[in-house]
Amino acid sequence: MDDPSASAPTAGPTLRVVSGTVSFRERIALPPGAVVTVRVADVSRADGPAVILAQNAIAVSGQVPVPFELAVDAADVDERADIAVWARLRSAVGTWVSDTHTPVLTRGAGNTADVIVRRTNDT
Repeated sequence: MDDPSASAPTAGPTLRVVSGTVSFRERIALPPGAVVTVRVADVSRADGPAVILAQNAIAVSGQVPVPFELAVDAADVDERADIAVWARLRSAVGTWVSDTHTPVLTRGAGNTADVIVRRTNDT
């Protein structure tokens, strides 16, 4: 007799998708070659580094806002944790980094985030 569990498909991880945009307030055009890096991280630990749950580098093909979408394994999301989105935009004319806390997925936050990045002194 055949074992029915042997032919049953195995379920992959359950994913939670975080989507949104990255933009800045300056009125300048981005040159070709700009890249946006977006991370979803557990930032709960005050005494240690954030735990990166998902990350992606996006080549910017136009101007801001730059859309993003990241898939996070639901098993990695502790509902008691503080999960946030961080972004950095690098181009030939400058670097911009998010400097405010942008929560997602837990503690009543949704799964979308519109992140504003601010210019740094790095190029």
